[in-house]
Amino acid sequence: MVYFIAGAAAGLIFMLAFVAVAPMMVFSLARDGEGRVGAYVRRVNPTTLMLGLVVSAYPIWTLLGGILGLFYRLGIQQVPGAGLGSGNLVYTVALTLATLVAAVPGMLLLRRVAWGVVVIAVAFMGIYGWLLPFLVQAAES
Repeated sequence: MVYFIAGAAAGLIFMLAFVAVAPMMVFSLARDGEGRVGAYVRRVNPTTLMLGLVVSAYPIWTLLGGILGLFYRLGIQQVPGAGLGSGNLVYTVALTLATLVAAVPGMLLLRRVAWGVVVIAVAFMGIYGWLLPFLVQAAES
């Protein structure tokens, strides 16, 4: 249960970073957007899209954090060993690779706001990959 709660707490922290960057990305795409993504954002109404992102960010990132906390527990049980500043090297490497696999296509698709994708990806790796293990460790001690 500690792992899920620590993951949910990390999810709430990540949500703060996401909510700070995602609306700026939406409005930037609506203002300067060319191509299909920009047309979609303008057609849907950027304010509605931004509010939907903000409202859905709370449950989505919190639940994902809890699930990642359980994956962290599984990583500790199956392949123990710290590394890269984390309590489990395999978990951190897997999370970093999964983030890169998602971020690179996101950057290519959203070229105008690639900076936002990079910020979100770095925050994701930092919060879920390194902060989450520290929260678990703090909760257990």
